[in-house]
Amino acid sequence: MLKVDNLTVNYGAIEAVKQVSFNVNQGEIVTLIGANGAGKSTILKTLSGVKKAASGQITFLDTDLTKLSPSKIVQAKIAQVPEGRRIFAGLTVRENLQMGGFLESKKDKQAQLDYIFEEFPILAERQGQDAATLSGGEQQMLAMGRALMSQPKLLLLDEPSMGLSPIFIEKTFAIIQKLNEQGTTILLIEQNAKTALKIADRGYVLANGKIKLEGTGEELLNNEAVQHTYLGMM
Repeated sequence: MLKVDNLTVNYGAIEAVKQVSFNVNQGEIVTLIGANGAGKSTILKTLSGVKKAASGQITFLDTDLTKLSPSKIVQAKIAQVPEGRRIFAGLTVRENLQMGGFLESKKDKQAQLDYIFEEFPILAERQGQDAATLSGGEQQMLAMGRALMSQPKLLLLDEPSMGLSPIFIEKTFAIIQKLNEQGTTILLIEQNAKTALKIADRGYVLANGKIKLEGTGEELLNNEAVQHTYLGMM
């Protein structure tokens, strides 16, 4: 479904991502793990069209994403849940969700809104409430619901557990698995490497802008280098 070939992304003279190649097959959960500054979020921003590639190719269902604007990438059925959630303060929960379906038809937007309220009952209960007044966990659900409004085939998740309580982390990963079971392919960036690898079909380990290791979620969980560096195991 998604193929990244020799992707290089720069911030000025600094190479943040250095000739990275990986792929995501339809129906998979694939995770990218690594320390802060490894290049994970930069990769997602480039996939979304927010950041432009210096070189390399990104192919999604035979379409070259490097030539598309962010809005065209959303129309291609890729949506991102950004790090820090980035909900629209001052707008209601319902208005935030409607913003996510901005490019959809009125009929599709309403159908998707009904689906999200069914999947996230707390959002239905608080649909008239200012989104900024929600708890961190509720805001994460809203950010995920907003992304789902565009009916994505590929969902990009950037640190979905950041700042959440343990109970909301558990809920968030359960939602991720359910979405995947319902047919959404997921590319997940997560500092909580152990939890991410437990639900991932495959994973890639990034360090200093390069992929250092790859394998199934189970293989990486059992890799001594990964255990020592990312899982806090000796």
